[in-house]
Amino acid sequence: MGHTVRFSIGALALMGLFAAMPAVSGTQFDGPDVYAEDFPLDIETPPGPKFDPVPPDAFVEKLVEIARWIAARTDYPLGIAPPAIVLVPRATLNYVYYSQMVGGYQGQTCINAIYLPHVLMLAEDLKDTDCSDTLVHEMVHHFQFVTGRAFRCTAEAEREAYELQADWSHETGVGQAPSSLFMRRLTCDNPHEWGLRK
Repeated sequence: MGHTVRFSIGALALMGLFAAMPAVSGTQFDGPDVYAEDFPLDIETPPGPKFDPVPPDAFVEKLVEIARWIAARTDYPLGIAPPAIVLVPRATLNYVYYSQMVGGYQGQTCINAIYLPHVLMLAEDLKDTDCSDTLVHEMVHHFQFVTGRAFRCTAEAEREAYELQADWSHETGVGQAPSSLFMRRLTCDNPHEWGLRK
């Protein structure tokens, strides 16, 4: 039997913005107010072995390091509390994301992380790896949300996250920066269709 996970419809609708996946952008981002529609939605996730959702202490320490790194390179303030990290089976993470897409979940595996307000859901199979580039990307979204940063469109918010993720990869050698072609497409004039259900 699977696990039941509760999310708000508003949060699920914006998962495209906050999901760590290869080379994509999203739909319009209107800031924190989009989470006002808070109707519970039960999702039965695929069955799997029991797992410990609590990440190693090193992950929490890494988020603190990343927060300082981001603040030193941007105008985001220091002192923002990091989000809670929850380890989730990769199948569950992808099921939650793709259940809101046209075509639904069909065994996809490309989603590494999803940021919800104050919660970073991370694929459990990354817990023993250096996935700090993914953590940088999601921490940028956390800073965006907590500070109420305004963007003309989702692509602008994603561009900031991908640019800082790329800077981290260049400095540390962890992860791979997005292609220049993908980055050029991250503009409000060239929106990407997420395929969210209407």
